[in-house]
Amino acid sequence: MNEQYSPWVEVEVPSAWCEHPLVGEPHRLFVANLFGILADLDAVVHTKYVRSGDDFVPRTTNSVLFSYHSVGDAPNVWRIKEGPLPYYFSFDRRGYSGWSEIAHSGDMYAQAQQMDLEEARRIVRKAREESVGRNVSKYPQPSISVSNLPSGFVFFPLQITSDTVLKLSRLDYFDVLDAAVRTAQERRQALVIKRHPLCTDEKMESALEKLRDAPFVTITEASVHQCLAGARSVLCCNSGVGFEALLHGKPVFSFGESDYNAAAERIARIEDVSSVFDGKTAVTAETRDRFIAYFLTRYCFDARSSEQIAAKVRHAFVAAGWPQVVSTFRGASEDGSSKVMEFAVDRPPHLPQVALLDERVQQIASELAELRRQTAANRFASSDDLTRASTEISGQFEKMLAERNKFDEDRRHLENDRRRLEDDRRRLDEIIDSLRADVARAEAELTASRNETRAWQARFDQIRYSRSWRVLAPARYLARRLRGAHMPAEAEQAAVVEQPAEPEQVAVVEQPVPVEAPFGSPGSREYEIIVKSGLFDRDWYLSQYEDIAVAGTDPIEHFLKAGAQERRNPCAFFDAGFYLWVYPDLAESQVNPLLHYIEYGSRENRTPHPLFDVEWFKATTGFDPESDETALAAYLRMAGTTDVWPTNLLSRCRTMLNLDSFDELDGYIKRVVAA
Repeated sequence: MNEQYSPWVEVEVPSAWCEHPLVGEPHRLFVANLFGILADLDAVVHTKYVRSGDDFVPRTTNSVLFSYHSVGDAPNVWRIKEGPLPYYFSFDRRGYSGWSEIAHSGDMYAQAQQMDLEEARRIVRKAREESVGRNVSKYPQPSISVSNLPSGFVFFPLQITSDTVLKLSRLDYFDVLDAAVRTAQERRQALVIKRHPLCTDEKMESALEKLRDAPFVTITEASVHQCLAGARSVLCCNSGVGFEALLHGKPVFSFGESDYNAAAERIARIEDVSSVFDGKTAVTAETRDRFIAYFLTRYCFDARSSEQIAAKVRHAFVAAGWPQVVSTFRGASEDGSSKVMEFAVDRPPHLPQVALLDERVQQIASELAELRRQTAANRFASSDDLTRASTEISGQFEKMLAERNKFDEDRRHLENDRRRLEDDRRRLDEIIDSLRADVARAEAELTASRNETRAWQARFDQIRYSRSWRVLAPARYLARRLRGAHMPAEAEQAAVVEQPAEPEQVAVVEQPVPVEAPFGSPGSREYEIIVKSGLFDRDWYLSQYEDIAVAGTDPIEHFLKAGAQERRNPCAFFDAGFYLWVYPDLAESQVNPLLHYIEYGSRENRTPHPLFDVEWFKATTGFDPESDETALAAYLRMAGTTDVWPTNLLSRCRTMLNLDSFDELDGYIKRVVAA
């Protein structure tokens, strides 16, 4: 090409065109074909990578600019955007959706209505076969399956709430959703809602979650074509699904500006939402089909067709006043229009009309080839074959219709059953809530009673272990002796529990023993068990209870016969009173606490001292409760070999429990902490 005719072209290429896994293929194909055509022209191409969201950034050029997903009215800037169907792209002077030229152009609408109706219907059938017949949409769709959708419903396909085109909405999106749900429930008509597959808005998620169990509302993830096939009418703002609904032949009601304004009913007030459920539209089938055909073949181009892309590039160059460039187009697509191009060079004032004529020539040639192909295919089909096929299809249709009616009837029965079960569930929930409230009140009363019991028990223990109680023990003993002459035998027997340690005066319940020695005496079974346990400290016992030392009584024998009943401790590390208080079942049976601990308590994980944590001790040492050695004996054996368990800690507790007042207790705790 002569250098002076080499065009300078700018092309915006968003990175998403070649990277997006959902929409990448059509864009990559378009880019490849576009650059191939520009290469045939020896064009100097300057690429610009644009970011998402730059739609309204002003574009200007001194040549021709092919701009992606933008809005504006600068000359020689052509706005390109993917269309509602796969592989189709819009080619517009002003923008896309409701900002596009076709959205408000009366001339384009007039041109659309001048299209031959049969030609328009053929184009619609072909587009429907490619899209609907193959279950193909802008985004991947689930397979067509047995439908659980209601019959005769209004379909509301939702958009991404952050979508730029929602700026063109005439109404608040969530107000429309509320109005649609309210109308469906008032009229008892079905409403089916499909969320956009890429929507992540939390507000929309919350709104839909509240509608999951709403009557007459179905939230579906079915294929958009399955939804459109069963819909009575379609409600949308300016979603591409609205155009697909036109392809299905459905009435479309739009509450936003869109590039298919001419074929949709306009909703401008929230009160108009109810008209969607009537399903009545002023748009005729002829108007709709002519618009679809014009939109796909005259306004948009197919990215798979280099001829259609070349026609759009040629149109842009003619509008820019570059007839020399137009005349140099090479390829088979130019062979049939060379005279038209020469005319375009010779007659500059008529260049726009020539370009349109050239585009029409290419379209007619393409349609003629398609007609020839169809004629050749149909030539082999006989009328008998067509009749049989028609009869078979009619039979299948009647069968499917009967199955559909039966399915609808079953669905209605199931819906009635579901509502009855839902009512039963609500009643059961009310009963359960009432029972739970009763249980909560009972638990609160039980907790209060237990707290009161613990408080009284704590007060009783505080008095029982106080110094004054021990000092007055002889006086209480003397009083019981003085009353003994007048007391029944049973009362005198019960009073023995609190008598001072005088073995000959303590009532001892005789138990059968396997040895001849009397209970508690040296050589008896109980005596030997305590000796072997290592848990009885003779010296400590005599130092703590001077009356035993003065009497010269064997300390173990005294403990077995009377000391345990008097809550005396066998050593500094076993608290007999605490053991019987924690386990009241033992106190009621009047068993010896130390004997019980040695024979049963240790294996049952019972605690011999308020500061001895049996579970912690087992976890840190691996102590086996089933062994012959008690946990306390194991503790005392290990305490001397490690600093983890100080041997004097448990003995301090005895001092603490002997304090008479809370002031003394606070002082003792401070001294222990300071130590």
